[in-house]
Amino acid sequence: MNSHDAQHSKRDKNIQGETENTSSSAGSNAVTPELTLVLIGNKDSIEIGSKNILLDHDKEIHEKEFSSRLYDLFARQISLINMLGFPSIEKVPVIKDDHAFILLISNGLHDSQYTSGMQWLERKFGKEHSSYVITVVTHVSDDICESALQDLKAKSSFSEKRYHTCTRSMMDEHEIIALLKKIDDMVSENRRMTEGQEVHHEALRTGKAEQNLNLFCANYCDNP
Repeated sequence: MNSHDAQHSKRDKNIQGETENTSSSAGSNAVTPELTLVLIGNKDSIEIGSKNILLDHDKEIHEKEFSSRLYDLFARQISLINMLGFPSIEKVPVIKDDHAFILLISNGLHDSQYTSGMQWLERKFGKEHSSYVITVVTHVSDDICESALQDLKAKSSFSEKRYHTCTRSMMDEHEIIALLKKIDDMVSENRRMTEGQEVHHEALRTGKAEQNLNLFCANYCDNP
């Protein structure tokens, strides 16, 4: 094996290791659930083409579309909904499984594009979906996005732990793996919060029912 092949083999092993860590982030020995990624934001924030790992075509997808490329790379059931460009939609797709909105914005235009993207999301899907957004600032290879992060931190709806940067080509596997890891963390956190709220609401319902039963018995039940 020559030095070039050895480097290529090492790179593949590194990517495989990162992929396995990402796939198991929701818990060891557990089957990774299906994930739906909804792409929103500015169309010009990325270079759409055959080398783009997330999106290799520019047609709008308002229903879930299974991504064979992401499955081949990461061995995960991932579907895409392409809503880049803020399409005018009357029927909002219902997403029942684990999902994330990936807000794609351009470095340098991040301030206005973040604001318009969040406004569109809240108008079309509802403000409650803002907790499912991960913001991705795209840039050319030599750009530094530190100022973009500082600007976005001033937004009340922005979360730094749900922030990522990618090159506009979106062809770097390591960047996409890191993005999926952050998405998995966000999905897991949202799931825990939802389950906690359901337990809390059930406890309130049970307590209310018990209180009503005690009140009924106090008024109508025969005393021993």
